[in-house]
Amino acid sequence: MNALSQANAHGCNWTGDSGGSVGIDWETANTNGLSDLYTKATTMAYWQPTTVSGYPAAYGDSISDGRSQGDCVLNTAVSNNLYFFVEFNNPLNASQSCTLAEQAAADVIKNLGGS
Repeated sequence: MNALSQANAHGCNWTGDSGGSVGIDWETANTNGLSDLYTKATTMAYWQPTTVSGYPAAYGDSISDGRSQGDCVLNTAVSNNLYFFVEFNNPLNASQSCTLAEQAAADVIKNLGGS
């Protein structure tokens, strides 16, 4: 990814020359953080709990499961009431999208001073 496409109040999105993109956004509307998503897990298009650098996380999207097309969403908690999500879209190499979303989430945690 090499072109900053837009910035907003809670995150940023980057789009690469080949059409792939990554977006990182802080979810401030859910006051109970990632646990708000856990309560909705059965209504999500996909839900797979995991960890990122020791922090609780879950792959999941409420709209659709686009992983086979290269669209992967990873939600990562940094406190009891705050989480961010990474959406990585890589249609040219769909099998790598979730791995790259995890790498981006780990980079965010590292930049915040986490492990």
